Amino acid sequence: WRFHRETSRLGENFMSKKHWKIIVDILMLGTIFILFQTGEKDIMLHMAFGILMTMLFIVHNILNLSWWMSIGKGRYNMLRIAMTILNCLLLLNMLTVIFSGILFAGTLHRFSSLIFLLLMVGYLGMHCVFFIRRKKKK
Repeated sequence: WRFHRETSRLGENFMSKKHWKIIVDILMLGTIFILFQTGEKDIMLHMAFGILMTMLFIVHNILNLSWWMSIGKGRYNMLRIAMTILNCLLLLNMLTVIFSGILFAGTLHRFSSLIFLLLMVGYLGMHCVFFIRRKKKK
């Protein structure tokens, strides 16, 4: 990874926000796979990774706060509208997954987790479209 020039001074700008976003996203993806594998097999491990996923979800949204603040600003094409709707659905769905897990609402937790997985496929697909369009512009 390429570090900023200021990294020579201890503790200052160790990694850019972009690097932290990538790290958090990779950790979230790995955690999702573990959560779907552990489910009912090892409930304590599932709960521990559920807590980790909740913390990563909070950090992810803090790191992307500027995106949330940009809602309603600028021009909206179809892709941006779809991405905004998808992000809002993911937020609501993730909150359902978290709270149904805390409340041990098994059926709701399983159902909302499956919906989360489907929404994530769409989310990752749309991000691929963004990256492809960005690469074509350069």
